[in-house]
Amino acid sequence: MGIEAAHRQPIRLLVGCLNLFRWALWVVAFALTVLLIVQKLHEDPALRPLPEVVAIAAFMLVGKLIGMMAQRISVATDLWAGQEDVLNSDVTRDSMQDVRREIDRLDDEIVALMALRQRQIERAVMVKQVLGLPARVPARVDEVLARVADAAAREGLDQGLAHRLWQDMIEWSIRLEEQLMHKDTHIQ
Repeated sequence: MGIEAAHRQPIRLLVGCLNLFRWALWVVAFALTVLLIVQKLHEDPALRPLPEVVAIAAFMLVGKLIGMMAQRISVATDLWAGQEDVLNSDVTRDSMQDVRREIDRLDDEIVALMALRQRQIERAVMVKQVLGLPARVPARVDEVLARVADAAAREGLDQGLAHRLWQDMIEWSIRLEEQLMHKDTHIQ
């Protein structure tokens, strides 16, 4: 049994009001931040604005909690209404767009970090050639994989996934080093 259409409207109005209140709290927090900065610029810099910062953080936290509550009410209302397209609702779609934007941003960061890592591999080739070291140094491979396993455990990343990703990245890096060292091995 779903919620009748006539009963869903007041719930949607409540969700709208909660979202409006959430945005109002964010505006107040922003205004307080600006006022605090202006005030502190004209006062003694040694004064500590801790109470004001705590108040601003509280406004922002309450705003975030209200937003989360509004989203859950909206999705629950759709589910209770028996709407099969709840995943296409505005709330879920907006949330999914936010998630996708964040994933895209993180992907861009990962690519940038991998490019930096590649440049370090290219530098390592020069050092290894001077020292007479081969591209593959098994002890270093083991060291990197152990360090990554520890970091994955600490960060809550699946250790098997981290191991496979780094194993592939290490093998690719060794092939790149060999190619740069010998000019006759190709990266595939």
